[in-house]
Amino acid sequence: MTLFSYIIKELIFPFILATGVISSILMMDQIYKFIPFFKASGVEIKVLFLMVIFSMPTILMIASPISLMIAVYVGIHRVSADSEVIAMRASGVSLAFLLKPVFSLSFLVSLFVLLQSFYLSPTGVSQLEDLKFNILKNQTKINLSVQKVTNFFDQKMIYIFDQQDDEYKDLFITDWDQHEGSSVIEAKSGVIHFDENNKKIFFIMENGKIHSTQNPNRFRLVHFNRLQYDLASPDTDKSRLPTRYQNSGETKNKLDLEMTQGELYENITRVKDSNKKAYLEYVDEFHGRIVTVLSCFSFAIFALPMGIIDPRNPKTAKFVSMIVMMIIYYSIFSKARSMFVDGKAYAISLYFPLLLAIAIGYINFYKIYHDLSSYREWFLIKIRKNKN
Repeated sequence: MTLFSYIIKELIFPFILATGVISSILMMDQIYKFIPFFKASGVEIKVLFLMVIFSMPTILMIASPISLMIAVYVGIHRVSADSEVIAMRASGVSLAFLLKPVFSLSFLVSLFVLLQSFYLSPTGVSQLEDLKFNILKNQTKINLSVQKVTNFFDQKMIYIFDQQDDEYKDLFITDWDQHEGSSVIEAKSGVIHFDENNKKIFFIMENGKIHSTQNPNRFRLVHFNRLQYDLASPDTDKSRLPTRYQNSGETKNKLDLEMTQGELYENITRVKDSNKKAYLEYVDEFHGRIVTVLSCFSFAIFALPMGIIDPRNPKTAKFVSMIVMMIIYYSIFSKARSMFVDGKAYAISLYFPLLLAIAIGYINFYKIYHDLSSYREWFLIKIRKNKN
């Protein structure tokens, strides 16, 4: 077995193991969000299975770069602990040789993440949204019946006195899922409208009143001739996310996450001169996916020197340093995206976390390569080279 294949072997197993663990943790959070739909579907295993399948590309896209960082650290640490690095250097093989297997695996993982991010994840999100909408639509059709109290996903109570064809007569809706209070809506008539494009369900009600209570001392009564009432999905998490994850915009029938990279580029060109907000959101998502792919290389470069055991400068907190680095990386990345969408930064700012991770990884690798024990020695060598 060659040294290259030996190192690759030591990297692949930790990568697979880390990907499985991280994906399982992320999937547990997703399954918790699926529970209302799972219950509404009549506890069908097929529905849960499809939801898991449609969610996997996005989960793998998120988990793979982080798993690669862990794999490079664990694999190189294992090789170094077996004194292979010392034997390699003693036989005249440069420490830079370690970059070959690390970059090779990073390239393969980046291609995998590119496939997930650009194509499979948008397709999975789109299929998942369609599945949720169909469950919601079927639940609405089945449960809305005359003279029966309907508990709509634990968000509201609906009662209908009579029905003629598709039109409901004398209906009441009690909505207790409001942040500022509760409300009761009564209407003489109403019909259900299914918006297939935007995956929403509306009650179109006529001739009614809205009784709302914002606090114990304040009551408000509103009369209406026609009201379009949104029967919101139990999956309300998108309302707390940035607008790029919401279905806003006049002609935006797809979530940004449902669009392939090619569709994002087409929309960037289409709205460039007509809708600045939508343009910034599309560009942000477009570059965000590219950064996710490139993060495989930056995480690997950062983790490589962390895994090398350096007798001159032993450290026991390297794994903690990696965790701190991930927190800093994603915090800066999230802030850069937010500032860009608000028009306060340029798209290039999204790539700054990549450069930061690469710079720290390069400096640490340089220190080990030249047997330096501190950053001060590294800076002094750089100053001397610049003077010469």
